[in-house]
Amino acid sequence: MTLSKVEVFVIDSNFSAFTNEGSREKRTIIENAVKLASTPIEEREEEKRYRLKLTVNVLSGGNLYLVKNIKKNYLRLGHSNFSSKYYQTYFTKSELKDIDETGFVREEVTE
Repeated sequence: MTLSKVEVFVIDSNFSAFTNEGSREKRTIIENAVKLASTPIEEREEEKRYRLKLTVNVLSGGNLYLVKNIKKNYLRLGHSNFSSKYYQTYFTKSELKDIDETGFVREEVTE
């Protein structure tokens, strides 16, 4: 789902991940998108995002981060600390509420 950052009431749902969702999920996405799209641009705030870094460096290859495989919906560790359309490493507080953060430290994403 894409919303305009410069004009209110502009929504684009032409996204393959959206078309693959079930009716209930689509309804939730559309309802939230309409709510956000109808909010004046100057009142929109982007929710803070975090990545979870493993507190113990177990490999000499660098830091390990929590990575979510979006399509298959499972979590693993990886060296990547950026999100893509297939893997998520940036999480909002609401997305982190169901994740056990034991052994991780939150790093705020400012990019």
